[in-house]
Amino acid sequence: SRDWSSDVCSSDLKRYFGNYLSRKILHNFTRFVPRFVRWSYGPVIFDESFQNEIMDSLAEWLNINKIMFHGTFHPFDKDLIFPPNLNFSKETVSTFIINLNDGLDTILKNTDKNSVQKNIKRAENRGVKITMIKSEEDYSIYYNLQKKYRSENKLEPYLRGDIYEGYKLLGKIGWDGFLAWFNDEPIGAISFSHFNGYIHESGIARSKTDDFNKLYSQDFLRWNIIEWGIKNNCRYYDFAGVKTQNQTSKDVGIFFNKKKWGGTLYDYWSFRGKT
Repeated sequence: SRDWSSDVCSSDLKRYFGNYLSRKILHNFTRFVPRFVRWSYGPVIFDESFQNEIMDSLAEWLNINKIMFHGTFHPFDKDLIFPPNLNFSKETVSTFIINLNDGLDTILKNTDKNSVQKNIKRAENRGVKITMIKSEEDYSIYYNLQKKYRSENKLEPYLRGDIYEGYKLLGKIGWDGFLAWFNDEPIGAISFSHFNGYIHESGIARSKTDDFNKLYSQDFLRWNIIEWGIKNNCRYYDFAGVKTQNQTSKDVGIFFNKKKWGGTLYDYWSFRGKT
C-alpha cells in the first residue's frame, strides 16, 4: 500500500518554492487530505487459525483512522470478509484463471481454436518477436508504449517513476514483463507479477501498428508468458478481472477476450472504505 497524499504536486512545489518550503506546504496541506490505501489480493495470512483476528484488526485500523481504501481479496479466499457491522461497501468481481499445472498441450487445447490458436500462429508467421523487459531502455520503451496506448483509449496514465520504481522494488520478489516487436518497432506489451508462482497480468499496451496489420501481439504475448510461467514452475495465470454484470459493449469485448483462453471463472470480493 502507499499514501499518495505525499506525492501531491511535490515536483511543482519544489520547482517554485524549493525543498524546504515545499515540505512545509505539503506537511500543512496533507493534514487535511484523507489517506488512501489500496491493495490487491490480500491480506496474506500464513496461519489460518488467526484469520478472524487478523481481519478484525485490519478492519479496526482502517475504521478508527478513517482511511479511505480499496482492497480486493484473493479469488481462492472466498471466506475472507470484513465484519458486517462496519460501513464498508462490498462488491462481487470476477476473473478467469488458468491452472498452469495442466501443461501446455491441455491449456492450448482448451483455448478458442478460431481465435487464440490461430492468432498465435498468425503472429509467428507474420514475424512478431517477443523479448523480456530487462534494462532501463526496455522500461522506457514500455512506458512510452503504455502512455500512448492509455491516452488513445482515454485511460488514466501510469507515472514514469512508478513503472521504474515498481520494477526495481518488485522485480526482486516477482515482477516482469514482455515486449512484442514487428520490424524493430515495439507493438505490444504486458507486465505481470508472479509472486509465489501466481501470475497476475497487468499493464497491457498495444500499438496501432499491431491493430492495423492484424499482428495479434496480445495473444502471442500471453502465450509466451504462459510458456515462461510453466518453465519457471508457476502454478496459475490470472487474467486480472472481468465485469459480469451491467456490461457495456467494451466490457463484453474484454470478457470474451479473456474467456477465450479457457480458464475457470472465479468470483471474489472487492471492498471500499467510506470517509
